[in-house]
Amino acid sequence: MKEHVLKGWRKWALAAVLVLSALVAIAWQPIMLGIAAARSERPPEVLRDFSWPDKLQIDHFAQAFPVGTGEAELIEWLETHKFNLDAEAKNAEREYPGIPCLYGYEIEWASDNGKLTKPASATLVDYACM
Repeated sequence: MKEHVLKGWRKWALAAVLVLSALVAIAWQPIMLGIAAARSERPPEVLRDFSWPDKLQIDHFAQAFPVGTGEAELIEWLETHKFNLDAEAKNAEREYPGIPCLYGYEIEWASDNGKLTKPASATLVDYACM
């Protein structure tokens, strides 16, 4: 009885391997594209409030960093999200080269005595989708 069960299991396992192999052989490009898309880094939610090409200013970012926010808090957020920062010029930029879309942002701010004097500004400066 055990031998009969093992033979049946082997047939199903072989059939499953053959079907999966055929699927991979046929659909390897979409599978790889799907894996690449799943692994792509996406911009934080606070930077996704735009409408290409009509609205490139990111309102949610200005709301997240309003007048009076500590400049150190903004700089910490930018560093955490791997922006290229020029604190002296009070700007930062970052590109998210993902699949299916690439996003490029520029952040600017003004401060006095360590506090923002106007809301931080985020602008979508580069955008392309497949």
